[in-house]
Amino acid sequence: MSASHHPLIPSVAHFIFPERKIVWPRAFAVASAAQAGMEQVIVHHAGELPAGPQTDFLQSLERVAFRRLDKTTLLRGVEEKTGIHGLSQLYTLSPDQETRNCILSAALIHAHGGIFLTPETLMIAPFLHERTGSVFFGSRRVSITERSLTLSRAFRPAFMKHTRSDAKKTPRRSSAFAPVYPVFGAVAGAPFLTQWLRALVADHNLQAETVLRGLLEKNTDTGVIVYPPDTMYSLSSRSALRLFRRSASKRLPSLVPKGARVVHWKASPATKPHETRISPDHVMNHAYCQPYSALVWNHASAVKKIVYL
Repeated sequence: MSASHHPLIPSVAHFIFPERKIVWPRAFAVASAAQAGMEQVIVHHAGELPAGPQTDFLQSLERVAFRRLDKTTLLRGVEEKTGIHGLSQLYTLSPDQETRNCILSAALIHAHGGIFLTPETLMIAPFLHERTGSVFFGSRRVSITERSLTLSRAFRPAFMKHTRSDAKKTPRRSSAFAPVYPVFGAVAGAPFLTQWLRALVADHNLQAETVLRGLLEKNTDTGVIVYPPDTMYSLSSRSALRLFRRSASKRLPSLVPKGARVVHWKASPATKPHETRISPDHVMNHAYCQPYSALVWNHASAVKKIVYL
């Protein structure tokens, strides 16, 4: 069955805000998804919705909605529907934050369908053909060391076969990709999500990304697609620093691949000081000399309504 025969993934973006404070980079992530044409953008907040200018900003945007997230109810509901015993228990007891994040995000999309994005994400173009499969993931480039140690040869062609739409435009060198779970989409109840959640419970001693990678290596469902890094542009914690460093204005357009729909960076102690400086005024003042501010200025332009008041 071709990807075009699979149900269309809902044009709904889901963000989870576990903290009791909304900082500006998270607000801009939501605004970028709203501007990129999603029919609805839902902010799932675990606690009481915090008051502040960031919340006011998001509430002023069309298509943005807030929902209180009851983690226990969500996980138990998916657990009962899929028969995956131990799912909610693993979420509660696992010391690995990435595993917990995977469980919660996969359960959320399993229950509702749509596209999951972490707050360390900016959507810079609409999702189009990416929504025609039953499940899709973004990906990151794999280092030479990681490629030789952990990436099987069978894994590379599995990714490359999904780049055919771009291959006609730009010749692509053979490369190794690895899936990233902070950027994925699926129809509600997608069988692959059930497999993913079941594998997380069964292989709870493995890293979350390793579990996902192993499933995708064995996958034969053509509706499960992994897009190349130039489409879902994902930056490691080290590479993410380039988003917040000064750069010549003429270089800004070349720092993100032309076909990118999403820019995702992995937050780390090194990026936190830069993120805490972000504000609407900071974005305006650095829109022509910092990649992150340029992306927000161009792709979450509602920020201009704040600074120009």
